[in-house]
Amino acid sequence: MADTITQSIISEETKARLFPRYAVILHNDDVHDVLYVMRSLQKAIPGLQNAEEIVIETDREGRAIVIICVKEIAELYEDRIKTFGLIVSIEPAT
Repeated sequence: MADTITQSIISEETKARLFPRYAVILHNDDVHDVLYVMRSLQKAIPGLQNAEEIVIETDREGRAIVIICVKEIAELYEDRIKTFGLIVSIEPAT
């Protein structure tokens, strides 16, 4: 039993090291309206449920985390969101 727990811990640590998580960050702009940004996020990230909350936080705080995922997927979402003319970046998740 102890070996199984140790293997699970090591496995999670290894996953974290091999597949670091990145946050996709949406930045506020004065160009696009709320509805456009919400729809753009939903088109760029399939299954995104909280687009309205993200847009409200971005407007209030100047930026908001859209999603946290592995780097390759974060880069894909960053590129997709940029195609809508939105300001977006990625950074290591803390």
